[in-house]
Amino acid sequence: MPRRLRVGFPSSLIRRNSLKIESSSLSDRTLWVTFQALPFIESLLTSQATVFEYGSGGSTVFYSKRVKQVISVEHDANWFSAVKRVLAEEEISNCHYHLIPPDHASKSNGSPEDPEAYCSSDPLCAGRCFYKYVTLIDSFPDQFFDFVAIDGRARPSCVLRARCKVKVGGYLMLDNSERPHYRKARDLLWDWDKHEFYGPGPYSSYLWETTIWKRVKS
Repeated sequence: MPRRLRVGFPSSLIRRNSLKIESSSLSDRTLWVTFQALPFIESLLTSQATVFEYGSGGSTVFYSKRVKQVISVEHDANWFSAVKRVLAEEEISNCHYHLIPPDHASKSNGSPEDPEAYCSSDPLCAGRCFYKYVTLIDSFPDQFFDFVAIDGRARPSCVLRARCKVKVGGYLMLDNSERPHYRKARDLLWDWDKHEFYGPGPYSSYLWETTIWKRVKS
């Protein structure tokens, strides 16, 4: 059965500091997930793990310092440059970092809730196709990754392509999983074990959900 945690806003110094205008996931070298999800994710990471990440930032540094190898893909050139500078500052060499911007769609690329559409719900990405971004993971064998983090663009499509790349006993994370247009993506993982972490998190005043699935069979 899925486990869902609902917690109130913490009054800790950690949360107050994260809401300061100068604070960010990248400056803090940490994950932008709910508070309850962060220690659970950290407990899953080992020095021999291989991680694939859709959407980069402080998470890229966080994973790279804890696992054997990280493959990360980013769609935004300016953000890619900012994260790349931090990786260099931290002398991180086990991260293979890819910039793959979206293409202009030749026609309407469907609904962002459709895993087969390869499009984003972000209005700034309207009329763009994220097929190349999403399918970078196809470069790797099935059951290759210990952990896949999905916190970038075209997330339902990322779930569709990533699920076969997770090892049996490995994990897939979808952030902001409470969003209604991610329902079809969640349904793709119906037979995986599920942990739902709903509540507050850093850098935001609202509540959201981070869900982590464990692949239990091939």
